[in-house]
Amino acid sequence: MFGKEYWNKKALTNGHTGHAEPFYYCFDQQARLFAINELIENNNSKKEKALDFGCGSGDFIDILNRHYKTIYAFDISDAVIKLAKKRFNESNIVLSDNFNQISFNKPFDLILTVTVLQSLQKQELEETIQTLIELLSEKGSLICMEFFRSEELTGEENQMKATINDWKNILANNKLKIVSVHNFYNPIIEPTKSWYYYNTKLYLKILKLFKYSNFAQTKFIQVSKKIIAHHKDVILNKETAFKIYTIQKENSCN
Repeated sequence: MFGKEYWNKKALTNGHTGHAEPFYYCFDQQARLFAINELIENNNSKKEKALDFGCGSGDFIDILNRHYKTIYAFDISDAVIKLAKKRFNESNIVLSDNFNQISFNKPFDLILTVTVLQSLQKQELEETIQTLIELLSEKGSLICMEFFRSEELTGEENQMKATINDWKNILANNKLKIVSVHNFYNPIIEPTKSWYYYNTKLYLKILKLFKYSNFAQTKFIQVSKKIIAHHKDVILNKETAFKIYTIQKENSCN
């Protein structure tokens, strides 16, 4: 797993812990936000307390705050938590890099992870899933947007990373039920119309020359939102490796 220093460096360098290339990041983050919002809107769990596990600079807190009364957010990076705290001063939003302070507020009706679990080693993944499930309310849901590869790669470090089969086995061993699986776009392997239109707009191509400026990135985000909302094509019917899982305890699904 990448450690605290790694994520602190990313946060201080880029202002967030996502992809470093701004043109790509601005679109991809909006695609993720759109997809997660769609799934949360259709989730039937109680709308009292939600936990953003690995919250980064707080983009998904905005989504959760539309649907839940109280939001708790955790990240191991104290640098990124400081960035998030600058964005949110509402009394119903609690942010911390101390997980014990957050977990004390269980149970949660929804726990969200976005590209957090995929970076864990197999043992870490199982322990983390067990911890998160213990924090869920009786009919609560765990929504995970993650990429798990199908096969182990060469190299000792890669072989310790969890595969899709490890992921499924961990869920089964902990008596967890996958309620739904949605396939998420990939701009290289599974490009969509929304990505195509974003990538080919002439004035955005010109703005890419100034892609590290706040003005350019604001425009990238504005255009991304409009295109994605219009085409609604970032959740695919085709099979992809990047998926969004909705998970519940087996006894809460009966």
